[in-house]
Amino acid sequence: MLARSYEQTVVDSSLQCEESRARIHELPEALVHDVWNRREYDHKYLETVQGESVLVLQTGQPNRDAGPDFLDARIKIGRTEWVGDVEIHRTSSEWLQHRHDQDARYNRVILHVVLVADLWTGRLKREDTTLLPEIALSGFLRRPLRQLLVQLHRSNGTVLPCEHAWPRLPASLTGSFVREMAEVRLSRRAAEVQTEFDRSGNLDQVVYARVLAALGYSKNQEPMHELAQRVPLAELHGCGNRIDAEALLLGTAALIPSPEAVEGDQDSVAYVELLRRRYRSIARRTDRPAMNRTQWTFFRLRPSNFPPIRIAQAAALVADGFLGSDQPGARLMGIVERSDSRLKTLREMMAVTMNPFWLSHVRLERPLRGSATSLGIGRIDHILLNAILPVLDFQAAKSGKAEVRQQIRQIYRELPAENDEIIRRYTDLGVPHNSAETTQGIHELHGSLCIRHGCLRCQIGRFILSR
Repeated sequence: MLARSYEQTVVDSSLQCEESRARIHELPEALVHDVWNRREYDHKYLETVQGESVLVLQTGQPNRDAGPDFLDARIKIGRTEWVGDVEIHRTSSEWLQHRHDQDARYNRVILHVVLVADLWTGRLKREDTTLLPEIALSGFLRRPLRQLLVQLHRSNGTVLPCEHAWPRLPASLTGSFVREMAEVRLSRRAAEVQTEFDRSGNLDQVVYARVLAALGYSKNQEPMHELAQRVPLAELHGCGNRIDAEALLLGTAALIPSPEAVEGDQDSVAYVELLRRRYRSIARRTDRPAMNRTQWTFFRLRPSNFPPIRIAQAAALVADGFLGSDQPGARLMGIVERSDSRLKTLREMMAVTMNPFWLSHVRLERPLRGSATSLGIGRIDHILLNAILPVLDFQAAKSGKAEVRQQIRQIYRELPAENDEIIRRYTDLGVPHNSAETTQGIHELHGSLCIRHGCLRCQIGRFILSR
């Protein structure tokens, strides 16, 4: 009854939409994304279709890959503050059309945002059968929909609202602020290490979990971190060989296929069967439930970044690499304190060669020629940036070793600049990018200020507004 009355309101009133209900699906879904991201709605009276008040604290990070549209949003619904994902559609029925109700990746959705309600509004459920909170924005828009649509078309391709002013900005301002944001990023990640260490009391487990998360890139970072929690480092140390380490990790990740799904030569089929047998044997002793295969993202990934090969590389780091040593956290600190070639030594420590099976596979189901059997230098540097250096900074700060902290920042400056879509957007505006320090600063600027419209908290934004 609630959904029907809500839809009737949408159909019968102008709602500032100026569009008939029948033409809603002609509108681009990107419009609803833009309305949500720019907060083009009334904040004071926002409420779910179920009648609970809604306060949007953070809209979340836009997600261009498979999964929910906005990640890690913070929203207060009623009296409860939630942290999770947001999914965007034009109408409620699209949740079912896209089969999100059958996909466990959408169980983290804390709010379903639609433009207008329909007969399904207020009745949708997640894959875990829990009721999905929804909001229909059409009743809360600040401006007519036609104006919002024009704004969307004008803003397509725009990197920043202030990009027109960037060519006239002093290079000293952008350079110093980007470096400052790099320090903010490193300190924030060191604080995350502190939180993880306080929770577990085991620095080596923290190192292991962060290395696995870094192997997963942003798209599989969370399931890789969960895998590290399900299979602790100490348990992998007890495996005794690489095959068992691979089997335990891949099996717990639910990535060992059934026999009928495996293609390839006899040796490949035999290898997958060996992993399956070893996992079953180990799993009987641990009685640990496996993850859900749908938690892993393959969509828009290069084959070399597929979860199975990254997990196999993690197993190699444990079986034959530095994660298999006694106290890997202390070993890392020793390198920074005593080595004359710190970056070179850290890179060499991360280099491992994998089982020949992975020379022709990036997943277990079928062969793919041209796969690499070791971690590339780019991936090693990514792990150093996102996993190792924050751990080292935490250790140095905790023990009061100021000189070591300076050495860590020198490694930051020695690592090469990253090259991705976000970096290219800003460097096209003239932002310096001569090392990982500056590109990490760009990422922090973009993620913590620019996409959150934090212009008044940004030195560059305040400089532009003061002119």
